[in-house]
Amino acid sequence: MDAKHRDESTCEVVSRVTMRGFQKIGMPRGAVKPGHLPVRLGNALLVFVDRDALKSALHVLNGAAKLADVAFGPERDAFDEVETAQRKRFEKGLSNDIDPPRGK
Repeated sequence: MDAKHRDESTCEVVSRVTMRGFQKIGMPRGAVKPGHLPVRLGNALLVFVDRDALKSALHVLNGAAKLADVAFGPERDAFDEVETAQRKRFEKGLSNDIDPPRGK
């Protein structure tokens, strides 16, 4: 970014948004127009007015994604979740049958 663009860079509002769990995402219909790209992430509405702003957001989010294991631990898949639940049931002496047999 050259000095001219650096002087023109702005952020009109500084805020903190805390997110937990899967977020609804979207782009408001009909709202994309030249110089205006709105993106909804949870209850936050991000409006990008130029490509440099969008690139900056993508850059920091991609960097954050690389640090996710450090911040939150390794991602667990559905098999891990089922295995953990079955281990807990076994340790409590409960059956691990998914569909318990029915008496005759």
